Amino acid sequence: MNYITPVEHKLTGFRNYTESIEQFFQQRENHLEDLVQASIEKGEDPREWWAEDYWLTTETNLMRMSLFLSLYAFLEVILKELCRFEQVGRGISKSLTDLQGGVIDRAKTYLKKEIGVDFPGKSKEWNEIKDYQKLRNHLAHNGLRLTYEDRKYKDLERFIKRHSELHHRNLEISNTRLELSQEDVEELKSYKPSKKDQIMHEGFLGSGVLNSMGEDNIEFISDFCKEVIETIDSYWKQLIEQVQCVNNLPQRDQGGRENYS
Repeated sequence: MNYITPVEHKLTGFRNYTESIEQFFQQRENHLEDLVQASIEKGEDPREWWAEDYWLTTETNLMRMSLFLSLYAFLEVILKELCRFEQVGRGISKSLTDLQGGVIDRAKTYLKKEIGVDFPGKSKEWNEIKDYQKLRNHLAHNGLRLTYEDRKYKDLERFIKRHSELHHRNLEISNTRLELSQEDVEELKSYKPSKKDQIMHEGFLGSGVLNSMGEDNIEFISDFCKEVIETIDSYWKQLIEQVQCVNNLPQRDQGGRENYS
């Protein structure tokens, strides 16, 4: 059974999609920079572009978060499919759903105990995946916001800071609140936008951006999802190699005799 090829095809699709959206994000950023520069050259106030810059940054981060969650869900799906395939092929009555816990932890237990796989649970990739699990769980329950009240805040903070140092700052904790003086705040509130910009301006003021400073948020930088794809790819190949090692061993019949069929 070739487990790798179908997964490789899907990962290639994720790679292509990631490349496309990152190019799109860069084009939007470049376009906004051109507009701001043109505004400055005309003697206009560049602060008129703050709202658009904020929403562009926010939307980009949300789309990267969505892609990360899709990648993590894909990892869970292929692990469940692998366990199911091995269960049916071996006629095992116990299934993955009989175990407790998250999908990747249940898959690890199932493959080790029921299939006899030498699960690569000490590899660099597995450690990364466990960190992705923490990140995924936080995003699912709390979104991008980080609060000190969260009992797992410190664990997640350590992962993000370590990740930032090891992987060229492709995942960060950022302060998305604008650093504005009180004068700036009052001026922005009193700014009279054109009808074209009215909805964005009202949304900006209503978003809470001006209400407080210092709120921490998770920021996905451009290369993070690319790295997640490569981690899944590398780990999957390691895991399948161990599964195939088990499948190549002779099976024993009820009398204890080796059966290679």
